[in-house]
Amino acid sequence: MNIFGKRFMMEIDFLRHFGFKTEHIDLLRAAYGKNLLPLQERVIREGHLFDGNSLVVCAPTSSGKTFLAEILFLFHALRGKNAVLLVPSKALANQRYQQWRKRYEPLGYRIVLSTRDHPFDDRKILEGRFHLAVVIYEKMQSLLAQSDAFLATLGACIIDELHYVYQPDRGPDLEILLTKLREELALQLMGLSALVSDESVADWLGGRLLIDEQRPVELRQGILCCGRFAYQEFNSRREGVEIYPLSATEDEGEAMLEAAIYFAANGETTLLFWPSRDLCYSAARKLAQRYEADFSGFQRRMDQLDPTSIRDFLSTLLASRVAVHTSDLTASERALVEQLVLEGEIVLICATPTLAEGINFPVTNVLTTHRTYTTRLDDTQKIHSTAPVPMNQDQLFNMIGRAGRLGLSECGRGMIVTTSPGDVDGLMAMYLRSKPQSRTPMLSKVKLPETILKLHSESNGSTLDSLLDFLERTLSGKMRYFAEPLDRRITESVDLLRREGFLSEEEGRYHTTPLGGLVMKHGLSIATAKRLQHYAIQFLSDTSSPLDLYVLLCLTEEMANFYISMPRTDILNHTWSRMLAQQAEATENGICPLLTQLLANVSELRSIHHAAFKKALLLFAWIGGGEILTLEKHYRIYCGALLRLSEEASWLLGCLAEIAAAHGREEEILRRLFSLRERTLYGLPATGLEWAPYLKQRDLTRHVVLKFMEMGYKSPSRIHAADEDVFKSWIPHPVWETILKDRPYDSEDNRLSYDYVLEINPAQPDQMTINGAVIHLTVIQFAMIHALAKTPNQCIPYERLLNEIWPDSVGDKKQLSKQKTLIQQKINSAVGKSQTDLMKTSAGIGMTLQAKVVRK
Repeated sequence: MNIFGKRFMMEIDFLRHFGFKTEHIDLLRAAYGKNLLPLQERVIREGHLFDGNSLVVCAPTSSGKTFLAEILFLFHALRGKNAVLLVPSKALANQRYQQWRKRYEPLGYRIVLSTRDHPFDDRKILEGRFHLAVVIYEKMQSLLAQSDAFLATLGACIIDELHYVYQPDRGPDLEILLTKLREELALQLMGLSALVSDESVADWLGGRLLIDEQRPVELRQGILCCGRFAYQEFNSRREGVEIYPLSATEDEGEAMLEAAIYFAANGETTLLFWPSRDLCYSAARKLAQRYEADFSGFQRRMDQLDPTSIRDFLSTLLASRVAVHTSDLTASERALVEQLVLEGEIVLICATPTLAEGINFPVTNVLTTHRTYTTRLDDTQKIHSTAPVPMNQDQLFNMIGRAGRLGLSECGRGMIVTTSPGDVDGLMAMYLRSKPQSRTPMLSKVKLPETILKLHSESNGSTLDSLLDFLERTLSGKMRYFAEPLDRRITESVDLLRREGFLSEEEGRYHTTPLGGLVMKHGLSIATAKRLQHYAIQFLSDTSSPLDLYVLLCLTEEMANFYISMPRTDILNHTWSRMLAQQAEATENGICPLLTQLLANVSELRSIHHAAFKKALLLFAWIGGGEILTLEKHYRIYCGALLRLSEEASWLLGCLAEIAAAHGREEEILRRLFSLRERTLYGLPATGLEWAPYLKQRDLTRHVVLKFMEMGYKSPSRIHAADEDVFKSWIPHPVWETILKDRPYDSEDNRLSYDYVLEINPAQPDQMTINGAVIHLTVIQFAMIHALAKTPNQCIPYERLLNEIWPDSVGDKKQLSKQKTLIQQKINSAVGKSQTDLMKTSAGIGMTLQAKVVRK
């Protein structure tokens, strides 16, 4: 039966014909509306999406490509098959994961995530225990290197932003990954892109190319100059002009701000792209000062985030319905901004180009300049901007294509802002009237030895012929981009890898060694893999200092490219090398053989060393429980960047542990490495690792966990239901319930050791016994100890203490502090000074009795 018949406006309800259930239809209709968009209908009708055909869908931004990924996952889930969604960025992965987990987990579907900083679902993926996995490109390559058995459970793999296959940095690895996936004949591939419109990629993937050049909402894209907007409509290609009452300023940035405020005053949301974060923040401040608005509905949600300088900055912006979206924001800060924009509360968003890929905001207008600034690092690690260069077509269209959303306005506007009327015709010709730029795959441009290692897997070896065959089946191979003779170059590369210990040979088959496995599974550079192996064999011990390990990691190629502010005066004065040496001396447990070598020849230190020292000190302070605001100020870094640095270091520590295990290093060494990896990821002291699960699930912020620890709660197991009065003002109730539910029934208090054992008897209200010594107390001092001893090792609020000690009069915190000092002096005289005080003060909160209490 031809269920399509003649052409009609297809409704989402029509998916019932393909087995979708009522609950699926209801969710999709609530999220996307009643009808399918034209692209979605075409892919189902003409592309035969549900027949298992592989497809490459090229369509403009906002045409409904994400919906196709969603229904393809549901289609295969209904038939007992899993799906993988491949995405280029962590931000996009988190957005899709959170969105679809919230939507489909109530129906029993397992939605999992795999990124470098979220490896917790990797085992589920490798075992096929999921319905949809959202995975970063490179992480999928790592999973396949460990085992490709889970591919048998897949029905579909969706590749979002497929045009990344042409990018110089990410393209080669994606090309290798897709070459492996296309060999799975039963696997349906669907590539999604706004830019891949040639047949070569579709032919290579064994699928059909379906191009849709119409947007559901018209986009007027053009040049805004002195209040005159010359545009070309995306769908109709009709050209026209709009006039706005804007001034003729010569400053492009000011022109963008003035236009944005004009649109906001007329009820239109505007997204402004800036070429750098500094320009972005400066523009946001100006918008918040000039745009008159009043909004406070964000504050409760903002207060639940970790205190950071960006959080404080956002608070001032959001009050004026202005926001920023850059890589300096933490994931929680970005999620809040994105949610407020979706709710329509934010009308002006300043962003850097990181937002241009994948994440869609409901905005009517997009403003940007046509210039971009490439940067370089000099030998002092200072960043220098080169002369501004014109933005390429792909970058520009990705930005201005964000404008216009169905149901938001009749059309969107993508505006390139200039202040020179002489630029208008040239920019229209360069961007809107010229043919799309040609693209070429980049795999042939990278070093062949590293490519060869990435072709391997743990389960299968390779031969020279199989390596040649694989490379010829890549997109670069199909298009004959590899330099000839390729077979000889492969032989030379394999011989080099074998001599350097990355490959072993057995009867003509080559297998990766543990060293080669670091490149194969984790994508490390060959130089970094060799550096980690050398340290694991020569220096690593169970007394290795985290400082030494961090210096090792920060000198790798992967972390050396991570920018951190490094003024030339810091290098000339050896600011960070001196501080590092002082910190190493002050560290009681841990040896620093690498650091000792480096600091023995200070005259030979280069800029890369100084930058590595600063990063190492930052990471060391991070795991020491340093407050984020303090770290940001001292190291001149935003929390979002700090988190990326910690994620990179945590990942490399896992690689170091793997190579150490392969070389038979002791169990205690491995345990310490894994512990440090976890601490580095979450910024926790060694005593706080039991809180890590709450940080993994983002139930609690790091700030709250450190606050718990300061109050004496080293683990969740030490929290009791009676503590609710202390925490209910700053712990969300669902989180509180989770902590109590997860707490072991047998309190950990009975298993801990204490500096003090306190004996107290209400019948003797003038004394207590500490470690067997009698301490004489005043009436007030006894009342204070008695009140604290009711719930030892838990923070008692000041208000409760004051009410118990002075029930009929008014006491104050100063009196408590004075009595605490007097009691401790008596204890020190009787039993000697200990490392901890009997009573601990939590500033602004209360006091904790740190002792094992014996009541008589």
